Amino acid sequence: LDAATQILGFYNRYYSIKYPFGKLDVVAVPDFAAGAMENTGAIFYREVDLLADEKTASVANLKRIWEVLAHEMAHQWFGDLVTMRWWDDLWLNEGFATWMEKRPMIALKPEWKVELDEVGDTQVAMNLDSLASTRAIHSPVETPAEIEGSFDRIAYEKGASVMRMIEGFVGPELFQQGVNAYLEKHAYANATSQDFWTAMTAASGKPIDTVLPTFINQPGVPLVNVAWSCNANQSAVTLTAERFLSSAGTAPAVPRNPTWRIPVCVKTPGDAAPTCTTVDTAREARVPLPGSGCAPWAFVNAGAGGYYRTAYTPEALASLSGAVTALSEAERLTLLGDEWALVTLGKHSIADYLSLVAGFRAERASGVVEEFADRLATAHAYLTTDASRGPFEQYVQRLFGPLLFDDLTFDAAAGDSDDRRALRSTVIDLVGSAGNDPNVSATAQATLERAMRGGAPLDATAADAVVRVAALHGDAGLWDRLLEASRTATSPSEQYRYLYALPLFRNPALIERGLQFALTPDLRSQDTASYLGRFLRSGAARPRAWAFIKEHWEALLPKVSISLGDVRLVESLGSFCDAGARDDIRSFFATHKLPAAARALDQTLERISNCIALRERQSAPLATWLASQR
Repeated sequence: LDAATQILGFYNRYYSIKYPFGKLDVVAVPDFAAGAMENTGAIFYREVDLLADEKTASVANLKRIWEVLAHEMAHQWFGDLVTMRWWDDLWLNEGFATWMEKRPMIALKPEWKVELDEVGDTQVAMNLDSLASTRAIHSPVETPAEIEGSFDRIAYEKGASVMRMIEGFVGPELFQQGVNAYLEKHAYANATSQDFWTAMTAASGKPIDTVLPTFINQPGVPLVNVAWSCNANQSAVTLTAERFLSSAGTAPAVPRNPTWRIPVCVKTPGDAAPTCTTVDTAREARVPLPGSGCAPWAFVNAGAGGYYRTAYTPEALASLSGAVTALSEAERLTLLGDEWALVTLGKHSIADYLSLVAGFRAERASGVVEEFADRLATAHAYLTTDASRGPFEQYVQRLFGPLLFDDLTFDAAAGDSDDRRALRSTVIDLVGSAGNDPNVSATAQATLERAMRGGAPLDATAADAVVRVAALHGDAGLWDRLLEASRTATSPSEQYRYLYALPLFRNPALIERGLQFALTPDLRSQDTASYLGRFLRSGAARPRAWAFIKEHWEALLPKVSISLGDVRLVESLGSFCDAGARDDIRSFFATHKLPAAARALDQTLERISNCIALRERQSAPLATWLASQR
């Protein structure tokens, strides 16, 4: 209620049309298939997305509730007041609301550093959009299954990411004027993508009508290749572009190298403001940089708002690696995300990435650390071999163990900021899982057991990480206690913390018990797809989980086929990384059709193939690099 009141006040100041529907109820529903639904004047939410005790809730829990509230309340304007003309413009609802959800949080909760979450969302969107099986934001939609399937990260995260790029290009004030002009013209009516970019072009005086269609009407992510030079004491960057495809294939009837018109901003040392221009990817662009003298480095995508990948030469990357403290946290996150993407493509080596990460030893922004923690977890799971796994774990321990034990410690201090608490959670998870550190595992188990026996409670923000690491090495007794704790929890976040830890146990007998639990009425239908997906994302449980799902398909189907649960389950199968599993998944769903998940299935199969190729390209370079670090 407190968050909803603050968010509504923010929206009434942002929009020229104040909240138009008289009253606004927010309603928690115990069994609700969707996360939330923007019914006009009476928004429904799952309990976990609305109810929390501020004294015991984690930072992530509170951010989630603010985000979902802000998203659904934004729909009162984008979706309810102005509705897309047809489902092919779904992004006008979902992309707008996903963009808007962060605005009140940035203004009212700056300590949460939500701008890093925005960059993370863009990275997620580009990872999906780099697949050959992606789609354009504006895509044909004709059947109910295609409608349901269009509620994906392209509509949500890519739509929002493109909005942020345009907002950064025209400036927040002009962007706000364009948004309000669009709403005023189409209030209580329907609108199209063209209506939006027409309004934005008129309000800003900038060529949004030639920029935005290139990102809305065609699929894919641009890759901007960066080279810079200095002649006659004048620096310049030369930019060329191509489509970033994470696999060798191309989607049918889609050009491999579409043409984009990209807003690009370049940052150099000492500049008061970045140099901004638009780049037509059909031709090479040379951008002179201000001032005299040869700049030691240049960072393309200043402000981290662009929807494109960047590729630097090795020399340029080395210069940037030594200057990371001159970049904002959002820019550092973007640099890391782009470099990992180039590793997956085979353009750069895993050794290049790990050397870059080593330069972030002093990083303390939780969102930035979370970015490379996720990549290190991927490398640990898929790129290490029996011979290299131990050295890799030792590398993670050496790099981040001191940060955890000497600086952060397991126990939060009274004066810790929200970001420091989130950093502690991320590092516990990283060192305890990808680092497989026995000290972290033992401390996590002892801390959890103490709390469950009535001792000092877990720090709310680190609790999820502590429970996850403890479960990785847990026994049957801990499994039983976590199941019981999920049943007796007094808040939704606590319930799911313990419930979703059950798939993490590695003991085969406990994996089986956890899977069988999915067949009981004790697991709500609304939770079944997410619960099973966690088994599929666990290396120890994955093969047995897939076999179990196939064996019990008829019983599970009614539970997993509600509100995109089938899509989420199919996406979780993308955690496999071998040809046998890929072919088996393709064969199974050839005879067990899931119409709404058809595109998700294509993307899952492509992800598995990409993972196989990544392993083949990078496992040996990883082993060589690790040997050089001893």
